[in-house]
Amino acid sequence: ERGTVKVGDEVEIVGIKEETKKAVVTGIEMFRKTLTEGLAGDNVGALLRGI
Repeated sequence: ERGTVKVGDEVEIVGIKEETKKAVVTGIEMFRKTLTEGLAGDNVGALLRGI
């Protein structure tokens, strides 16, 4: 895969239900450390507003 995700980006959640859901990334964490962005291949946790 490719790409990055940054705090403040809008993302779409797909595959859970028929409709997609949009959310804003409010935080990104990797190994209990806060990051400003996640890169392709990173195992991160994304904090999403409204999910």
